[in-house]
Amino acid sequence: MFKSSHFTNPPTNSIVSALPGNNGSHNMPARSPAIRVLIVDAQDIVRVGLSLVIDSLDDMDLVGTARNGTEAVELCRELRPDVVLLDLVLADNDGVSTIEQLRIITPETRIVVLSSTDDEALIRKAIRAGALSLLLKNVAVSALMDTIRAAHQGKSTLAQEATQALIGALQRPPAAGHDLSDREMDTLMLMMRGLKNPEIASYMMVSTSTVKKHVSSIFAKLNVSNRLEAVTFALQHRILDK
Repeated sequence: MFKSSHFTNPPTNSIVSALPGNNGSHNMPARSPAIRVLIVDAQDIVRVGLSLVIDSLDDMDLVGTARNGTEAVELCRELRPDVVLLDLVLADNDGVSTIEQLRIITPETRIVVLSSTDDEALIRKAIRAGALSLLLKNVAVSALMDTIRAAHQGKSTLAQEATQALIGALQRPPAAGHDLSDREMDTLMLMMRGLKNPEIASYMMVSTSTVKKHVSSIFAKLNVSNRLEAVTFALQHRILDK
């Protein structure tokens, strides 16, 4: 018979260490940090609904919610989120100015616009202001979460309406008077008030010859031949409203 003293039971950790490719510790892959998300929306029900969705995900962390642009700026300055989910229709502004401020305060933060409006002009302004992605609120929840993940990686996602707005802007001919300089715009405004060249020169604190050059350039760019035609053209095309 074998005596129990003849058996030497190796420590459990020695068996683990002896397994191929094992150095005695559990080499689990490092988990990426959760995406830190800030929600900005004027509607309580939207903020609550999105909060519940994001809180249920392992790879996202809701760091805060804001009702307007002012709160969004303050929270971004304090929390430095990875992604801001923002509506363009806010109580205190159109959302575009908020985007511009956020790009200055936290340029590393990605901005995803979740818009309740498909206004083409507003969409273009939002993208020019620095929004990385733009979706409408009829988007599927899964697609929205994928957009947040993509934005965190610097990848842009645009709704069909946003793409059409950008394509339309590229295909549309330039607006009348788009090439007038600031000084020419000032001169045109004074012409519309009925001022003559010497009066315009005095008002702008330049020489009369300089004003004449501005007037001649305005005529050429607007394809008109006199002051009356220039003023009429400017009014018809709302040049000074742009």
